[in-house]
Amino acid sequence: DSFDHDFRLSAPIYFRKMHDGFFFEPNVGIEKRDTGHSAVAENNVYLGSTLGWKGIWDSGFTVTMGFGMGKYINVDDEDGDFMTPTGRFEVGYSF
Repeated sequence: DSFDHDFRLSAPIYFRKMHDGFFFEPNVGIEKRDTGHSAVAENNVYLGSTLGWKGIWDSGFTVTMGFGMGKYINVDDEDGDFMTPTGRFEVGYSF
């Protein structure tokens, strides 16, 4: 049996209006990956950020786009650190 735990916390910071326009979103997280073998278990800390834009039209239609970078820091092994691109695309409707 294998199990994964992943917890992330992020908060978008908008430059002009709340929930509309350009934003910066820092995020941090922890990840525990276990395949049932103690030699394969990984404990990672995640640090990342996203720059993006969110538009809300009068009709309620919303679009969010963003790109950024994140870094996984392996707590168990220093050689396991790596960078990864991040992205975000959302289409929705606000009531």
